[in-house]
Amino acid sequence: MSTIEDYYQLVKPGIVYGNLIHAVAGALFAVSYSWSWTTFIAMMAGVSLVIASACVANNIIDRRYDSKMERTKQRAMATHRIGIKQAVLYSFGLAAIGFIFLILFTNTLTVLLGVLAYISYVGFYTLSKPRTRWSTFIGTIPGALPGVAGYTALSNQLTFEAWMIGLILIAWQLPHFFAIGLRRSKEYERAGFPLFVVGHQPKQGRLIIIASLAIYALCVFIFSAFALSPVAGGLFCALTGWWLVSAVFDKRSSQLWAKSVFLKSLVLTLALPIIGLVEVVFVRWL
Repeated sequence: MSTIEDYYQLVKPGIVYGNLIHAVAGALFAVSYSWSWTTFIAMMAGVSLVIASACVANNIIDRRYDSKMERTKQRAMATHRIGIKQAVLYSFGLAAIGFIFLILFTNTLTVLLGVLAYISYVGFYTLSKPRTRWSTFIGTIPGALPGVAGYTALSNQLTFEAWMIGLILIAWQLPHFFAIGLRRSKEYERAGFPLFVVGHQPKQGRLIIIASLAIYALCVFIFSAFALSPVAGGLFCALTGWWLVSAVFDKRSSQLWAKSVFLKSLVLTLALPIIGLVEVVFVRWL
């Protein structure tokens, strides 16, 4: 059972599930174009497996750095419980099955987005983490593409809505990951990851995160005003406003403040498919 658990954790299930939520939300926003349960389920399977494969590859590359951080030093690759050869085969198998789902049941555009996400995550983002403090910005690109892929799987086109979903997810990741970096700045410094907020004074880190939250709020407002119904858009703006205002007026210590920002970012992620359902039920299916 411990071996099964190791292989399960190797795919970074939190990242897989979080991105799957974004993909589902993207698909729901595309309902006005078409709907197919077969395509929807295959998209979820394909996206999940491709992301899982990329995360395994990330674990392989980061294994030496993970051994230096408190929260990652017990990972299977860092402790050599899983060998490199086994992990490579595992990653390859996951990717192969995932792309088969996407190729057979979605469309060329979605497959290309999957390839772009995989290459940019495993190649550009993973390799940039120990080399530049701008790695978080680089990582927002592959992090946003699952949501866009969910949209294109059903619509087969890059519309204004698709681009806005991508921008919203790019903007969401900045305060989300900056909050993690601020909270665990000493760990990242010790491991050799020069994150954007690491090295700044806590007050500067707060201002950077609040600025990124304001960018996210602007993207949400544009999307809500031009692409969503008043009900869905109003809900999205209200939740975003709650996240931004609470961050501005929260005067607790940096550790508690960063934890609060991070947890609220998860609320916004969980709300995305709910907002998509509201849009579907009250506008597109009634």
